[in-house]
Amino acid sequence: MLSLRASRFAGTKDRSVAVVAIVSFSLAAAILLRFEAMSAKYVITRDEAISYLSATCHQRTYQQKSAEFKAQSAPASEWKNLYQRVERPFCFGRISADLRQTDIHPPLYFWMLHVWSLLYGVELWTGPSLNMLIAVLATLSLFGLAAYSLRSDWEAALVTFTYALSPAVVFVSVEARQYDLLGFWGVLVVWQLLRHTDPARRPRAGESILLAALTLAGALTHYHFALLLAACIVYAVFRLYARDRRRLAATLGALTSGYLLSWAIHPAFGAFGRAAEQNQGFDLGVLPARWDAVVWSFRSFTYVGVLVLVLLILALALYLTRRDVLVRRLRAVHRSGAYALFFFVWTAGAIVFLYLAFLSPAHAMSPKYLAMAWPFLAFAPVFIARLIPPRALITLCLYVAPLVLANSFRAHIRQVRQDAPPTAVPSVDALVLDNTARAVLPRLLWHVPNEQPVIAGMQDSLLDHSDEWITHLGDNSLLVSVRGSGNTEAKRTELLTTISRAGYRIYRINGGVLALGPVFRLERPQE
Repeated sequence: MLSLRASRFAGTKDRSVAVVAIVSFSLAAAILLRFEAMSAKYVITRDEAISYLSATCHQRTYQQKSAEFKAQSAPASEWKNLYQRVERPFCFGRISADLRQTDIHPPLYFWMLHVWSLLYGVELWTGPSLNMLIAVLATLSLFGLAAYSLRSDWEAALVTFTYALSPAVVFVSVEARQYDLLGFWGVLVVWQLLRHTDPARRPRAGESILLAALTLAGALTHYHFALLLAACIVYAVFRLYARDRRRLAATLGALTSGYLLSWAIHPAFGAFGRAAEQNQGFDLGVLPARWDAVVWSFRSFTYVGVLVLVLLILALALYLTRRDVLVRRLRAVHRSGAYALFFFVWTAGAIVFLYLAFLSPAHAMSPKYLAMAWPFLAFAPVFIARLIPPRALITLCLYVAPLVLANSFRAHIRQVRQDAPPTAVPSVDALVLDNTARAVLPRLLWHVPNEQPVIAGMQDSLLDHSDEWITHLGDNSLLVSVRGSGNTEAKRTELLTTISRAGYRIYRINGGVLALGPVFRLERPQE
């Protein structure tokens, strides 16, 4: 009888070829989906603006420049060079120091993005292309982890297929942020943890060092890695406390030493205060909106999870019609790989709890924030498939696989929530921007010509120094106003009134720029 429980590389040569074909197809599809998503990008996101400021070693410089209002116009290139040009190659210390003073994230991804930017420059595709490489390595590593723990290449191929074609996973790669890298280290750390705590294996020299090194890399990637570290400690204690306390001590020592070493390399104690400042107080009225964000994040994975849904329905039908068969299968089913459910529930549950308890900011819930959990959710179809008779499973897969592929290829692009294509900025005497936040101004200027004169400042600065900068507007200028990010409608109205009193006619341009806010043409009548 055909069984998914075939041992590693056991069976016919054709079966091994089929496994290689499935994994190869999964990788090719993952790359294709990312290429298509990258081609749909029109502008960097808020977080990407911060990533490129950091990767080009300009976080602190930008903060200082934006704090000093300059009434006279300057070329757009003066601002754009701060996030599109690397002036000091290999400035890893500067990146780390700037993050400690201005940000909450560790530096490893930004170090890598810095090197990538040295090689290829800073373009819309720079970060996503680096993420694509990381995603391919993560997918291959997940196959290795699944094959090691499930003892079945067929099941490992199913895990790889589910993960690689998930729109949620593709969504993570499109933004120049560290979440693909976080998922990659999560897979490698858990894989090495399983090897290190496996009673059937004798630990080899250097394995504790490898586990510590992987922990160090994860901790230097994102502060959420501490959640996975806690799960690793619980797993190790449960697995080894009653069996091998000496090995348990070595495992815990490797995990803790790697994490502590990350703080020695990047002691960002001020990050906790800055992270707390981003949180909103508990508000029962916005709890439904937060819950909707959680549901949407998990739904984004289940386009591929159509397979899981159908398998659940089939399992339920089997239970209702042949309950005795299902009970026997539940008792006899292999439990290898059950650790995946533990790591998924722990990491996803902790992140969701922090969000619903208002211990995370309002924006901190989307597929990327669950990047550590997705590799372990990809094991779900395997556990369900084990309950279904082989013939029924094969028939089901033949019907469902095309549906899964079609949904993945159609739906993944909807997860890439891009702004509208940018309105072309005509050549004007001056372009006035009323917000210099590091997450805003780089986006506004991305498509602006380098030689375009720009006057940029926060609304308060523009109002306080209106007599100085209005004289530099010329006869034909544009004002791009930003919604939110510290701006208010009242101050925008006051700003427009001040410009009008200076003798300018103001016309609102339909469409805006990058959907960030309204655009106004400022014209001075000719005498």
